[in-house]
Amino acid sequence: PGKTSVKVTKAWNDSNDQDGLRPNEIKVQLKADGEPYGKEESLNAENGWSHTWDDLDEKKAGTEIVYTVEEVKGTVQTVCRKRSKSPDSEVSGSRRGFRNRILSADISDISAHI
Repeated sequence: PGKTSVKVTKAWNDSNDQDGLRPNEIKVQLKADGEPYGKEESLNAENGWSHTWDDLDEKKAGTEIVYTVEEVKGTVQTVCRKRSKSPDSEVSGSRRGFRNRILSADISDISAHI
């Protein structure tokens, strides 16, 4: 079976943390067909608020796997959905008076690895 990768990036819209409200890290969870896949991962300044899951199966029993990423205990719940050859998506939310976004700007196509 083919392999794919999923990359998630947290993009803050808080004027470079001008109010000092940005947390030190957030946790994200990869899901495969709606079920947790692997462990939660931390996004923080040290990793550029980004994480990539590599070497993921493209299909299970001949059916394409739909990967999603969710922010754990955060305002923004569904972050991105990945289907082969689908465009990237963005979901926004608000927390404590500022807006934050998680972008899926670097989700690869099925044939590409990051």
